[in-house]
Amino acid sequence: MKSVRLLFALVLSAGAAAIALAPCALAEDVVLVSGARYDARNLEWTEGTSVAEGRVKFTYAVGGGSVTLEFPMSRIDPWSLLSLKSARTPSKDGKGQLDLAKFALAHGLSPEAARRFRRAAELDVTLVPDRDAGLRAVEDVGLAKELAQAERDLKRGRSDLALATADAVAAKADPAGGLVDRARTLSGLAARMLETDRVRLAAESKARAEAAALAEAQAFASGLARADKSIRGALADRAHAGDATLSASEATKTLESAEAQLREGRRVLAATRSSAGDRIAEIDGREKEALPLLVATQLDLADLYRQQRRFDKARDYLRAAQVLDPDNARVKEIRELVERDLNAPPPQDERPDPFSSGYYGGGLSTGTYYGGAYYPGLGSPCPCPTPYVRPIPYVTPGFRSGFGYRWNHGGFSFHFGW
Repeated sequence: MKSVRLLFALVLSAGAAAIALAPCALAEDVVLVSGARYDARNLEWTEGTSVAEGRVKFTYAVGGGSVTLEFPMSRIDPWSLLSLKSARTPSKDGKGQLDLAKFALAHGLSPEAARRFRRAAELDVTLVPDRDAGLRAVEDVGLAKELAQAERDLKRGRSDLALATADAVAAKADPAGGLVDRARTLSGLAARMLETDRVRLAAESKARAEAAALAEAQAFASGLARADKSIRGALADRAHAGDATLSASEATKTLESAEAQLREGRRVLAATRSSAGDRIAEIDGREKEALPLLVATQLDLADLYRQQRRFDKARDYLRAAQVLDPDNARVKEIRELVERDLNAPPPQDERPDPFSSGYYGGGLSTGTYYGGAYYPGLGSPCPCPTPYVRPIPYVTPGFRSGFGYRWNHGGFSFHFGW
């Protein structure tokens, strides 16, 4: 009897110890859409007719106690929900896999839903019709997303993209479903808006072309006017330079002004050529008039500078004229005159009076006339390398001396003699 009681006590003790040491129900991960993760225990859920109606309730340990939470399924990550539901479904149960496929499709997991629809038919051949319907539903979900994108394209003004997408969806969607009607409606709207856009774009393009043509015509007219003004100014300067009362320096400045205006006129004509269109003949006519006039002006300047013995300037204008008119015979003539004058001493009647205020280039200079010959003193700016004979108004031999100073805008000189 004692042994029986002892055995019974041992059994009770072992049972109590087993109960005391038994772990709680296994924890499951519940992941929210926000990314928060819970080690859930005692999980319960209620599936409604829609995702919004389903709810999940569970407890989790906090410190030394536990807290019970309840969330709508819309706040839980879809993959977490599918994982929780899959853990409660036998892997070899065809109808269970079909239920998981529908659950995945309802929660936006189309690729996983298609995989499980196929798996359900593999486990249970009687579910082939359900698989086909499910795969069609998966395809419709994809088409619905494409149609939604087409609607967004239409709103942002891309009627062409919306029309192409809507037509593709209408061709692929199940004729028995409502997706075809939506696609056709959207296609018609996109086609009308596309035609409206085409008309608007054509009108805008025409308006831009007309505005560009008007601006080009105005630019052409303005260019011609500026070129004509420059050429007329050059003609007036050339006419003025022919005035016999002008000094050589004044004539030179006037011709230089004419040359500059002619060059500017040709530059404006060249810039206007791109907008001439069928009026290019007007540019060519003005160019044919301006070019020989410019060459003639440059040659006139070269000859003037030659006469002033400023041979570098004369050569510059000769080169410019030859570039514009290489076969001009006058270029050769003036060049020969320049080379002849450059190598010959200046004529006596063109030599400066050393006692005039315009003779000195700057600084103090002295010189002496004796017996009709002038001898420059030290530092004299006289350009002549040797003394030259110059007639003086004295009848009898005598001595004449002088000095002077010259600056840019004035000067003085003093001389005495007997």
